Amino acid sequence: MFSLDHLAIAVRSLDDSSSFWSALLGEKESGREEVPAEGVRVAFFGEGDGRIELLEPTDPDSAVGRYLESRGPGLHHVCLAVSDLDAALERAEEAGAEPIPPRMREGAGGSRVAFLRPSSADGVLVELAEHGDGGGHGDDDSVGESRDA
Repeated sequence: MFSLDHLAIAVRSLDDSSSFWSALLGEKESGREEVPAEGVRVAFFGEGDGRIELLEPTDPDSAVGRYLESRGPGLHHVCLAVSDLDAALERAEEAGAEPIPPRMREGAGGSRVAFLRPSSADGVLVELAEHGDGGGHGDDDSVGESRDA
């Protein structure tokens, strides 16, 4: 079982982009967090399914920093919330998807996440996230690699 957790957008400045998205959506950020292990700061808009996440690199050599350098701002990945990450990852691998090492990792907010290599997922960087409440939404994210990984 899955739902669309969030769409992640790589941006150069959280503050500048947050102003735009706040005005467009008519609401303020629902949360902001730094994920040092991935070299990013993140801001979310919305609650529950279908959130929008902005990703700002804190390190130009991070996956998001390299993505911005080569492609500029834009859609970075699609995250699917799953109730059982182990089973979802097994199904993905059986379907031919290739996980990006490390196979599983901790995302923001303590969620367990895995990323699927875009070359094995129709050109889309896919994040699978299992939240601590069994599939609900916390302040999740980890950013993985760029689309050409």
